[in-house]
Amino acid sequence: MAKFHYRLLSYLALLLGIAPAAVAQQDTTLYHLRTVEIFGKPAEVFASGSRVSTIDSSFIRTYASGTIADALQSRTPVFLKTNGASGISTPSFRGTSATHTAVLWNGLNISQPALGQSDLSLLPLSSIGSIAVQHGAAGAMYGSGAIGGLFCLTPQPGKNPVLEQM
Repeated sequence: MAKFHYRLLSYLALLLGIAPAAVAQQDTTLYHLRTVEIFGKPAEVFASGSRVSTIDSSFIRTYASGTIADALQSRTPVFLKTNGASGISTPSFRGTSATHTAVLWNGLNISQPALGQSDLSLLPLSSIGSIAVQHGAAGAMYGSGAIGGLFCLTPQPGKNPVLEQM
């Protein structure tokens, strides 16, 4: 008799456990979610005491045949370690290494994942609209690994290099 009550209670518990799962499989097309708009302040507002250098579009248009490394060497105090005329060019802010510098293209970190650094001699100026250089540890607000500094690259307005390659 005790076995019968035990089996009855187990079957009842099993049936009660399946019922909520079956209710969860309802059709959700009747529910409409409201549109959410996300906005925020630029990170420069919160970087108190930090320095931001910019290279404007007029300089970039004049030297469009060069690379980002050439523009940074001539217009900013950032030290770029270059290995020859066509060698790798890595940045160094105030004693930090190239792995402590982030390079962002439209907010996306384009540093090589395996090395943690970017070769600035490979990036042409022809598709860049402006370059902002965030000096110091305030660059860490854009993501980890940017305690030395940060390069923010923005494309030219109205020019989409991804669509041009297709």
